[in-house]
Amino acid sequence: MRIKIKPNQYLGDSVFFGVPEDVPKGFEDILNFKLANNSSVQDASIEIGYSYSVYKIKLKENLEVTGNLEYPKPVNILYVDQDKCIPCVTKIFYIDNQNINIELSKISNKQKLQIDSPTNNDYNKLKSELSSVYTESNNPFEMDSLTDFSRKQEILRQYILKNPSSYAALWEIILDYTTYHEHPLYQSNLKYFSNTIKNGNLYKGFSKKLKILNSTNSGKFMPFVRIDSTNSISKSTFGQYKLTLINYWASTCGPCIKSLPDMVKLRNEYHSQGFEVIGVADDIVITRMVKANNILKKNNAGWINMFDINEEFKKKVYANGYPLYFLVDSNGKILLRKAGSFDYVQNEVREYFKK
Repeated sequence: MRIKIKPNQYLGDSVFFGVPEDVPKGFEDILNFKLANNSSVQDASIEIGYSYSVYKIKLKENLEVTGNLEYPKPVNILYVDQDKCIPCVTKIFYIDNQNINIELSKISNKQKLQIDSPTNNDYNKLKSELSSVYTESNNPFEMDSLTDFSRKQEILRQYILKNPSSYAALWEIILDYTTYHEHPLYQSNLKYFSNTIKNGNLYKGFSKKLKILNSTNSGKFMPFVRIDSTNSISKSTFGQYKLTLINYWASTCGPCIKSLPDMVKLRNEYHSQGFEVIGVADDIVITRMVKANNILKKNNAGWINMFDINEEFKKKVYANGYPLYFLVDSNGKILLRKAGSFDYVQNEVREYFKK
């Protein structure tokens, strides 16, 4: 791979070049890539505390960035306007083992870079066909709104049938998953890809993640998880209650914290009937653990909360985001796996105890 970057008015400035920053943890194995470090290109992931690939590139004349990729990968460019102290992030584009040219005329938020390569041409064609199910936001700092998820999956299906070796379509499914979490339509569309795609490590890696996900969907049994040396989740964990809610959360997650008062109220209402809550927090450093405990104390949350310090819970249930909720019966059987809104979960709890 060889990328030629023409800096224009950004000559002498620096940009960050890497995996889109809104992708949640858990996809490093299929998204990360390596560029050749030199005086102009430096790995910045450790410096900024990011688990995904990101490189700081100092722009100069005749700049070439090199690397080697097994398959195309989505990236974007971030530039911080020093005068206005405003970060500007381009739209996603793709790098692969083709030579590409990038001209930086004026970097702005959600800017679409004009890049001529097979993967980017494929991506632009796909996005054009998907435009009917998106409402473009006038706010440069907001994502465009997806108006019809099911219709999008049908358009994707038709596109894959016509273009079965489209990496752009495969990545669209994967990136949808990182945003909207699990949905059965993802798997139904995967079967339409060509054997070339199916035999590649991107397809295999994502399929493996979906397989793990399916093993902890409704109707399956919660796996044994050793959280730390003293805490674990096993079948016996659920035996003393009719229904247990596992709340996977983090002290940095706004929706998680917002749901706590309703969760406390729900537990108080049904605890005497055999309902319990178990918290598993994705807080693995002391400062965040203290913050999490203070949040729980402030909300009078009287349940056990564990810290997933070895990330075993995340791995065993393939938790790629939060809030994530599991409703589990006394036999350890998963009745519900639900990401996002707590409203649906608490309605399911109420329905359960009406029986």
